[in-house]
Amino acid sequence: MTSVQDIDQPPKRKSLEQLDIPGANQHQVERNRKRTKYVRFLRVFLPILGALVVLAIFIMQDRNEFADIRPIEEVAPQQMGENELISPRFEAVDQNDQPYTLTAERAFQSPDNMDFITLEQPTADMRMSDGANFSLKSVGGLYNQNDQILDLSGDVMLDHDAGYTLRTDTLKLNVRNNTASTSDPVEADGPDAHIHASGLDADGKSSVLIFKGPAKLTLDNLDNEDKGE
Repeated sequence: MTSVQDIDQPPKRKSLEQLDIPGANQHQVERNRKRTKYVRFLRVFLPILGALVVLAIFIMQDRNEFADIRPIEEVAPQQMGENELISPRFEAVDQNDQPYTLTAERAFQSPDNMDFITLEQPTADMRMSDGANFSLKSVGGLYNQNDQILDLSGDVMLDHDAGYTLRTDTLKLNVRNNTASTSDPVEADGPDAHIHASGLDADGKSSVLIFKGPAKLTLDNLDNEDKGE
């Protein structure tokens, strides 16, 4: 009688990189490996996008700092009528115990519409659990408290200390839905790849990152045939 132990187990499947197939296109294997690596990296941009959303939230909600600001006429008479924070700074940790710092040169709201908060030079910095550092900054931002939407504008740049960057002119962050999007051109650069796309859609809940077409992915350190659209 043949025991269960004597029955040959089916061989484990190997990844494409592990297969030794005569005539296999090794450049294609390398290209697929780099493409997968780069897409995985781009997904980790999402936590820092969410961190910047918190910058808009803390200014008016949890910290309630506007209530303690000196009357604006004492600070800048030419800006009388506005509530203002100079160099706001907030340090905390996210739900994964990763520390982040949120700052801006100035944040203010107008009594004409208390739902809108204008941010000047907003910046977010986060240190990931693996020691990597992210930063996100832009020239300006406008936060709609009612709709919970933060619109970033002017040289929006997301940076990773391993040499990856993502740039665009505008970025809309939806606090309620935890999404980010832009219809402006997007440039993403890394040590091994470059992406040029016509826009970007990111979902923080599902960790889905979509580069809108027409888009082009260029992989470096490969033959010219490895560059494609």
